Amino acid sequence: MIKRPAIVLSSLALMVTALPVAPAQAAVTTIEPTLQTMSVAPAMALGFAFKDFGTPRPKAKNARGCRERERVLIASAERAPRVGAGCRLSGGTWRVNGKLIRSARAIEVVPLVSEKGAWSQGAYGWSNSQQRSFVRWYQRAGRECAVTPTRSTLGCGYTLKPRASVELTASQTDLMSLASLRLSCPESAGIVGILASWGLSIDPGVQTRIEAADCGDSRVQVLRKNRINPVTASSTGNPYLAPANIGRAFTSTEVLDAAPGPVISAEQFGLHVPDVSGPEPTVPYAWLRLWDAKTGWEPLEQNKGTYYWKWLDDSMAFAEARGLKVMYVFGDTPAWAGPSPAYPPTELSEFRRYVNAVVSRYGNRIAAYEVWNEPNVYSSMADEVANLVDMTMVVREAVDTYAPGSKVLTPSTTMRTDTTVYPFFKEYLEPLAEKGWPVDGFTVHTYPTAAQGPAFRAAQVGQFQQMLTLAGAPKLPVWDTEVNYGLGGLRELKRDIPEPDASGYLSQTFLDSVRLGVTQTDWYLWFAGVYSLLGIQMNPQTVDTNASWQWTYDQLVGSQLRACSHTTSATVCGFERNGESFAIAWSPRGVPNEIAVPNGLTQACSITGTCSPISDGTVTVGIRPLKLS
Repeated sequence: MIKRPAIVLSSLALMVTALPVAPAQAAVTTIEPTLQTMSVAPAMALGFAFKDFGTPRPKAKNARGCRERERVLIASAERAPRVGAGCRLSGGTWRVNGKLIRSARAIEVVPLVSEKGAWSQGAYGWSNSQQRSFVRWYQRAGRECAVTPTRSTLGCGYTLKPRASVELTASQTDLMSLASLRLSCPESAGIVGILASWGLSIDPGVQTRIEAADCGDSRVQVLRKNRINPVTASSTGNPYLAPANIGRAFTSTEVLDAAPGPVISAEQFGLHVPDVSGPEPTVPYAWLRLWDAKTGWEPLEQNKGTYYWKWLDDSMAFAEARGLKVMYVFGDTPAWAGPSPAYPPTELSEFRRYVNAVVSRYGNRIAAYEVWNEPNVYSSMADEVANLVDMTMVVREAVDTYAPGSKVLTPSTTMRTDTTVYPFFKEYLEPLAEKGWPVDGFTVHTYPTAAQGPAFRAAQVGQFQQMLTLAGAPKLPVWDTEVNYGLGGLRELKRDIPEPDASGYLSQTFLDSVRLGVTQTDWYLWFAGVYSLLGIQMNPQTVDTNASWQWTYDQLVGSQLRACSHTTSATVCGFERNGESFAIAWSPRGVPNEIAVPNGLTQACSITGTCSPISDGTVTVGIRPLKLS
């Protein structure tokens, strides 16, 4: 079997924005050593658009009227077909999944790595020229052939599958995305060769499928199409892990063998409470993030020059009476200052006056100041409003003057958007670097799309960390300042998430934050009743969800993370508290899975407190985490 490379979400080696290097000599090696050089990171298709890569498949016809599909079939036939008018194929034979097929119509031609597949594994960080170079490279005649279980044709870019087993939509499907299909050794070698040639990462699920095929000795052709410029992990080095554990891969039975990291504090837990006069939250938390709480610019200064401080004063009094740290978010532009509440003001001078008024009034009573809320939703108007980097400098100067010691946090980029996240974020980070990184942390919002759950959210965290790495960002904390599930929009209907999924999603969110190195997580939100936009509610009536929060808080706060084992089917993390070891295990996608229990643990307890003995060294985990002790 192939030795599993370390799964490091934060480092995307081999990724640069330089144009492809040509000519270059192809290296023929095997799968196993090639995998050892590749970054492992979840696929992330958010923001994909064909226009970035140029014209989508199928491409133009050749002189015989054959499109890409027919050209691949002709090149890959065991017995050559007759080519009739309009490139109609007849009489040929093809070897597909070990069976001889005589009808071209029964065969689907599947790219090993499509444009969307390349995007998902890191091409979102490429320039448009690089993206188009990938398509031109894939179109060359040498790649218009298929690997088959009996023919390992190096350099081919396709495979053949029975049409009934594959659903293709506008060339967005490739072999990597067809998780239900097993990979042959030639297919595995082809995928690894293309990804490695272009400096892309590999999804852990695809890696697992390649390992299952047991193809480590299969030949791989690697043609370095990007300059190799490895970058070190930057924004993360997980603050909850001992340095020796970062970047290492562990099995579920090994997670208690690693050295314990720093103690996890209550500051991991943050909450939005938009109505501080309503029912008191019944869950423990350390940070109060002020957003949608009538504390933004418009409620403070409805008329230019006249400030109404009551709502913000009330929120501050609420937090201070409970020993909470406060994060203030600048935003919510008044109508007289800009085009919309979501957009920054038209004039930077107006923003400076607002910032100085808030920071000079509250100073260090506010522990963190976030520059803006979800600025990439207005990226199309970036030239019409104040510049985000200039706004960051305004907040930095005000905090240095009036609140030394308080933190300045970047604007909170939302990963849930129709727009391409990385180009927008890159345009903020590059000039921020020129200013010397005048911030104390990077903030992100990881709302998944409505149909997705914690596994997708974890992938968003990984992509955000990769983007920071690509930008050469310094090692600063990453804060997830808004998260919930089931939100509608982006052509999806809102999804109400019932128990047990709701409590499982919530618990996994904070466990994943610790596992992935997110310094602080602010759940959105606590409310008196149902908050219609959200898939998971938290209010006095959501007993199970509130209990899940309490259970997760009790397990994490005061403990030390040792190490985690993570696959697409199960995650197991080892902890220590006061010299006693325990583990927490769960299924990221909610499908029950059997795991091997860390050595020495004999009891499994659920969130609800039900415990049972572990008799055979295994336990089945589901959407709600289990504590193993």
